[in-house]
Amino acid sequence: VANGSWEFAMQFDTHTHPITDDLMKTASLIADGKTYAPAGWKGDPPGGHHRRGVLTFTGIASGAATIELRVTRAGESKPRSFHWQLK
Repeated sequence: VANGSWEFAMQFDTHTHPITDDLMKTASLIADGKTYAPAGWKGDPPGGHHRRGVLTFTGIASGAATIELRVTRAGESKPRSFHWQLK
């Protein structure tokens, strides 16, 4: 959490297909059951085999007990999901 925002450093690496995901459309943050869309992506643009940057979310209550970062990817049957228990 920085300046009232939740920031996630992200890195993607592959050696098969270019990474074309638009994280502003395919990522979401769930805090205590409420879903939030990203506020910004600062990093590498879509394409290539290596991408990294920071995905930012704003407006999330600071007292959240659980958060989950989800990234939905084309061609995958379910989203990639990362969970944190904060309390």
